[in-house]
Amino acid sequence: MSDAPAPPKTLLGRARRSLVGAARWVSATAKGMALGGFGLASVLFLLFPAPGVLPAPLALVALGAIAAMLASPFVGVVGMLLRLGGLRREGEVHHDARGLFITRPDGRQWVLGANVASGVVVPSKGQFDVQLRFVDGNEASILVRDEATADALLDLIGVGPEQRRTRVSWASLPKRVAAGVAGAVTGLTLATALLMIAPEPFNVPAVFFWFMAPFLAPPLFAKWLAWRDLEVGTDGIAWRYGRKRDFVPLGRVSGVDVQGDDLVVRLVDGTDRRFTISKDGLAEGLRRRVEALLASVGDGLDRQALFARGEQTFAQWVERMRGLLKQEGTHRSRPVQAHDAMAVLEDPQAEPDARVGAALALGHAEGPAAAARVRVVAETCVHPKLRVALESAAQGEVEEEVVEDVRRELRLARRDD
Repeated sequence: MSDAPAPPKTLLGRARRSLVGAARWVSATAKGMALGGFGLASVLFLLFPAPGVLPAPLALVALGAIAAMLASPFVGVVGMLLRLGGLRREGEVHHDARGLFITRPDGRQWVLGANVASGVVVPSKGQFDVQLRFVDGNEASILVRDEATADALLDLIGVGPEQRRTRVSWASLPKRVAAGVAGAVTGLTLATALLMIAPEPFNVPAVFFWFMAPFLAPPLFAKWLAWRDLEVGTDGIAWRYGRKRDFVPLGRVSGVDVQGDDLVVRLVDGTDRRFTISKDGLAEGLRRRVEALLASVGDGLDRQALFARGEQTFAQWVERMRGLLKQEGTHRSRPVQAHDAMAVLEDPQAEPDARVGAALALGHAEGPAAAARVRVVAETCVHPKLRVALESAAQGEVEEEVVEDVRRELRLARRDD
């Protein structure tokens, strides 16, 4: 964790909260109403194609299903408004056991949220915008006056570069509009084709589907075609474009730069990865985040052989790790200490089996405090299998298959051109 002091509250000012999580919940509810109503009404009409033979209780159920289906677009609009709108407050920002909150000049307090999942500092018109994402999906943006205060705020709430991985999402408005139009056209085309070829009694459900397609298809297309996700952790950089996912270990990164709206990640093999980020200042914020992490690369390479598996069997390696930090030194060598294990554990360039071995040694020899530190390091990793392996090792439970999977996948990623 950084030794930066807690930010003076007088340097913290404007805050904005976006109800992204609430918007997603409302949108999911709308989709559930649409799909549930469509499915239930369709089944009832297929079972009872003649309305006159529909029992009274089932008739009420059918009416409720149709009502839910018809109301779903309006519920969806509420979700869109929640996402587009933001709540702004002026005042002094504080942090305690309740989480982040802002005290307004009239003395009233406004809670921003607890359980922050990730954060990134984005330069913004001479100030610094601390953009936070909470575990419930909601977001908050806090403007501070200087970079040191912004970094200290991230450390204070536990989402600094060495405390938590950060995840950002973006989508340009033109791409969202284009994806939405493509979804609506595709949905209507498929629904019209189904309506034209559907025989009785399937023609009635086809009508329902025709009304629902323009509402359900655009968000799905926007998620696949427009939205981009990027995660930065101490082990590397992962990104998602629709269904495409990729990962670059931090050890393969030689530098990072910003060119216009592009974040350019330069690799040691001379190639690069370029991300066009359509969100003001976010590329620069991610550049700062990656550069802060690159400063720690290589610190544990000279000690990783102490924790690597080598030619030992898995059982022999695990047994050696459990007793490694308890061994006394000899006249030829000094004892292996906890700071050696931490250096290897926190170095993204170290081999994955060495990092897992260091986590296992710390968790077994140093007790709950060290195990908690291992879990913090695991939370900074964006590779899911490495994260699971480190968390398991902290608890003294590590599986050979998991370690081998991590080692194989990361070695392939390091060789990937």
